Amino acid sequence: MRTAEVIDRYISAQFPDPELYPNLFNLVSTHMIHGPCGPRCEKDGKCSKGFPKKFQEETSLDEDAYPTYARPDNGRCVTKSSGFVADNRYVVPHCPNLLLLMNCHINVEVVSSIKAVKYLYKYIFKGHDSAAIKIVDGVVHYDECESYLNSRYMGAAEACWRIFGFELHKQSHSISRLPLHLPNEQTINFTDAENIEDLQAAMDSKNKFLDCITLGHQFQLKN
Repeated sequence: MRTAEVIDRYISAQFPDPELYPNLFNLVSTHMIHGPCGPRCEKDGKCSKGFPKKFQEETSLDEDAYPTYARPDNGRCVTKSSGFVADNRYVVPHCPNLLLLMNCHINVEVVSSIKAVKYLYKYIFKGHDSAAIKIVDGVVHYDECESYLNSRYMGAAEACWRIFGFELHKQSHSISRLPLHLPNEQTINFTDAENIEDLQAAMDSKNKFLDCITLGHQFQLKN
C-alpha cells in the first residue's frame, strides 16, 4: 500500500454515509470510537493515542510513520449515552470489510516502511521471558560479582503444560553433524603430557602452509 488511493480502498478513519451504509455506520459508532478520554489513556493530561485527531480532507503518507488518514469535517457524528459527541476525529482506523465480518473492535493500520520488518523480527527472536534477580543478604556478605540469578519465569498455562508432560516441540528426523574439514585442516588431539616441542613444530608447519596459501592468493590477485 504505497499510495493514498490504495489505502483509502482498505482503511477508513471516518463515519460512513448513514443512509447508504446504516449497518456499517452503527458498527463504527459502537466499536470504533475512542473517547471520552480518561485515566485509562491519558498521560500528563493528554491522550496517549493522540485523540482527537485533526480534520483532514485527504489521506497523506509519512515515510517513517503511520499514514494520516482522511477525516473530513462533514458533520457526521454520534452522541454516546454519556452525552459525549464523537465526530470523525475520534474514529479509530479500521477496515470496513473486517468490521462487518467480525462485528467487534478491530484496529487496522497500514505499515509500509522498512521498520515493519524490524518490528516483526524483534518478537520472533527476542527469546523467552526472563528476569535478572539480585540477591541482597544483610547478614552474610558473600559477593560473587554481587550474586544474582539469571532466571526464567513462566505463566500458569506454560507451567501446567510442563506438569502434564506435553511436548514442547517435535522433531521429525534425527540430524547428525558430519565431521568434514578442509584439506590439511584436520582436528588434532593432544594431552598436556606430550612433548611441547613436537606440538610447537606442528604449529609452525601449519603456519607456513597458511602463509603459502596467502602468498599464492595475492599472486593470483596481482596477475
